Amino acid sequence: MLVKKSVLLGTWLLVILNLILVFSSIALLNRMSPAIAKIMSENDHTIQACEKMLMVLAESNNSNITTENKKKFYAFLKICEGNITEENESQVIKQIKKYSKSALSGNRDSISKIIIYISKLTAINRDAMVHAQGKARRLGFAGAWGIAFIACFSFICGLFYIKHINKRLLDPLDELHEVFKVQRTGNSYRRCVKKTDSPYINFIFDEVNSLLDSKTNK
Repeated sequence: MLVKKSVLLGTWLLVILNLILVFSSIALLNRMSPAIAKIMSENDHTIQACEKMLMVLAESNNSNITTENKKKFYAFLKICEGNITEENESQVIKQIKKYSKSALSGNRDSISKIIIYISKLTAINRDAMVHAQGKARRLGFAGAWGIAFIACFSFICGLFYIKHINKRLLDPLDELHEVFKVQRTGNSYRRCVKKTDSPYINFIFDEVNSLLDSKTNK
């Protein structure tokens, strides 16, 4: 049956479009969340380590730093080395390591320089976080429009499907209903009018009309 195939095909098309919409939304969220969260977390660890290094330098009050504070400083510096996410971080960390020994020995010039480089490292990671946030916003914007496009396409397909079903199935059924309804009121001359391009429906109309003609001619 062509009508049956047409109805089933249209129904499955709408189901598939809605599944695409659902899985596209899931894929977008799965793509965004872990990557952005990882970048934000790594940059945040580096920023916290930089703040702790500055605190160690501040606690020294420009005097010789204790062995315990030196250990803390290098531990925080190691955290920064393990969380390199941007290209220019490595060069800045090298400069921090370069001046760390003299700075931790109380050299004021080295302390001033190392504070500048720690501030640069903090700025690099803050900029990376801002960039990650912007990327997440752009992905979300693009994804929202993509989902909206699929939803609109599904809606338009649904409208065409409803129009198609009305023309190929529901209108012919209304025609049959009207013919049989009029026949029951005593009007034996009412016949089905061919107003569909479906050969199957037209065949049914012809058969119904033939039956009614044979009944009228008796």
